[in-house]
Amino acid sequence: MILLRERNDKEKMKKALILTADAGFGHRAAANAIADALKRFPDPAIESVIINLLDDPSTPRWLRETQSDFDRIVRETPKVYEVAYDQSDKPGPTTVANLGLAAILYNPLSKAIKDTDPDIVISTYPLYSGPMYAWYMRNESMIRTKDGEQYLGSGQKKKHLPFIQVITDLYSVHAIWFSYSPDRTCVSTDKVRMDAIQFGCQPGRVICTGIPVRPDLTEIHADKTKIRSLYGMDSKNPLVLAVGSKRVTSMIDYLNVINHCGFPIQIVMAAGGDDNLYRQMKEIEWHIPVKIFNYCDTLSELMLASDMILTKAGGLITSESLAAGLPMLLCDVLPGQEEGNAKVVEDGGAGKVLHSQLDLLETLCHMLMDNGTKLKFMQQKAKQIGKPNAARDISSIAEELIREANLSVDEISSLL
Repeated sequence: MILLRERNDKEKMKKALILTADAGFGHRAAANAIADALKRFPDPAIESVIINLLDDPSTPRWLRETQSDFDRIVRETPKVYEVAYDQSDKPGPTTVANLGLAAILYNPLSKAIKDTDPDIVISTYPLYSGPMYAWYMRNESMIRTKDGEQYLGSGQKKKHLPFIQVITDLYSVHAIWFSYSPDRTCVSTDKVRMDAIQFGCQPGRVICTGIPVRPDLTEIHADKTKIRSLYGMDSKNPLVLAVGSKRVTSMIDYLNVINHCGFPIQIVMAAGGDDNLYRQMKEIEWHIPVKIFNYCDTLSELMLASDMILTKAGGLITSESLAAGLPMLLCDVLPGQEEGNAKVVEDGGAGKVLHSQLDLLETLCHMLMDNGTKLKFMQQKAKQIGKPNAARDISSIAEELIREANLSVDEISSLL
C-alpha cells in the first residue's frame, strides 16, 4: 500500500498555488515570473495556479476595491497614504489587521487550497500572511514561534503543506509582510533579511533571493543593436526607456525636458495602460526619435535595448531594471516602501531620484559627457545590485520543500 502511494506521488505532476493581488502591477508580475520559472526549471516541472483571493465573491467589496483604488489614492492624496502607511507599520495595528484579514479571507483561502490541492503555496502579497497563519493553526494543528514550531492537539501530524512568502519590496518593508508561518521567506536584500530576523523569523528560513523578475531578462541573447533594429531605433545614440503608470504624475514634464535638451538621444515610451498618459505622449511635438506604446508586452526586450530608464521606484520595475543593468531616473517616489527602493538605487550608485526638471537635465548631462563614462559606470553598478535569477532560485526552493514534505510523509508511513 505504501509503495503504491509512493509511486502515484512520483507520477503526479506537482502543483503550486501562487497567491497574489492586483494592487499595482508588481505582485501579479512577481507571481507570473515564479510560475514561468516553475514551469521551466525544476525537473520535473511544477504546474502553477495563480489565484487572487481578493477577487473571491465572498471577499467584501471594500477590500476588493483597495486594488483598483490604490493608484488613485496615492496620486490624489499622497499625504493620507503616507500617514496611513506609517501609522499601520507598527506591531499593534499590524496584529489587529492580520486578525481581521484572517477572519475575512480564511474561507477564500481554504477554498483555493481545497480546489487546487497544491503541493506548495507561494504568496507575493502581504495581506495573506494572517490568513495563512490561521489556516495552519486549524488544518495542521501547527503554530510557529520565534523558537521554532509547536504542534497543538494530540493527533498525528499529517502531511505538511509548505509555504513560501515572497516579499516584493527592496528596502522599507511593512510589518504586515512578516509572519512565523512560512517555511521560507524570500527577501530582496540583506537589510530586509535582518528586518525579518528581528521580527522573529528563524534565520535559516529567510533567504535573500531578490525579487522575482521575468526569466527572459537573462535569456534574450540578442545584442542592443539587433533589438533596436526591430523597433526602428538608432544603434548608436543613447536610448531612454520611459515607463509610466496611472500614478506617475510628472512623466510628461520630464519627457519634455529630454525632448528639448539638445542631446543626441532617443526615447521609447510605455504608458503602462494609462490611456491619458498615452494620449499626452502622442500629442507632443517630438524633436528626437521616439517610439510610443500604451501597454507593452515586450518590456524585457526594450529594457535590454535601452541605456537607462525613467520610471517610478516600484519594487518590481526597480528589480527588473537593475537585473537588466539599467541606471534609473526615478520620479514620483512613493512614501514608505518606494523611498526605500530609491535608497537602494542611489546608495548603490545605480540611479538618481529626480526632484525637479533641472535635476533631470543635470543628471543626463553628467551621464552622457565624456562619451558616456558615468553612464557606463552606473550600468555596471546596476548589474551588481540586480538579481536576475531570483525566480529560478525560488523555484529551486519550492522543489526542495516539496521533496522534504513528501519525505516526511514517507517517514511517518514507515512507522505505521
